[in-house]
Amino acid sequence: MAKTERNQYNPQVLEVILDSIADGVFTVDENFRITSFNPAAAEITGVPIMEALGKYCYEVFKADICESDCALKQAM
Repeated sequence: MAKTERNQYNPQVLEVILDSIADGVFTVDENFRITSFNPAAAEITGVPIMEALGKYCYEVFKADICESDCALKQAM
């Protein structure tokens, strides 16, 4: 995989990889704002990619566990 000088993966390469995954995949930043949302995630949720980007994940998923028992918070 193509790395940049600062030992970071090229964002365009990562986007191509995430977009090619058949499962719904999204990433969040340290504040739980969605930073990537692949086409499968958009299809599964019914939320367009551009609408999801930048929103808090709980705003997009609206699941009962988001505020009480967030799996992402536990994983991070």
